[in-house]
Amino acid sequence: MREFFREFGPLVNRLVWRLLGADRDHDDVVQQSFLNLFEAAGGVREARALPAWVACVTVNTVRRELRRRKLLRLFFPPAAPPPAPAVPGADAERRMFLERCYVFLERMSTEDRIVFSLRFIEGYTLEEVAQLCGCSLATAKRRLARARQKFSELAARDSLLGAMLEGGGS
Repeated sequence: MREFFREFGPLVNRLVWRLLGADRDHDDVVQQSFLNLFEAAGGVREARALPAWVACVTVNTVRRELRRRKLLRLFFPPAAPPPAPAVPGADAERRMFLERCYVFLERMSTEDRIVFSLRFIEGYTLEEVAQLCGCSLATAKRRLARARQKFSELAARDSLLGAMLEGGGS
């Protein structure tokens, strides 16, 4: 078990980080991902398929967490948004840029956010995104187009982010 964590911990940690951003529940989501992996351990038959399976289970764990949060906000709206956790190793401008980007991602549907993050933040191919999301390539493309459109609209209305993107910031 320790060896499994040592081998796949960086992948799970990176995916959770990229899908959620600087999140106060990051460690809890990573831990839940590993619990889900151990519960579904019989789901992989070939060792070479293990990294893709780990990524898929992690994406599904994050998806469930994002949906849970949306439900909680629906029934128990927060009085004020929680403070954004610090982005380690980032200068002030980059930290502000990333925080704005994740605010926009929060406004997307869970599925669109995950597709957008996997493609543009994590750098997966469209085929890999479709596989990780458990959908067809056509569905992944539709979700990505919708997410890009939403992100572009939000960025265009945000003077700070728009200026940073135009100026080549981050």
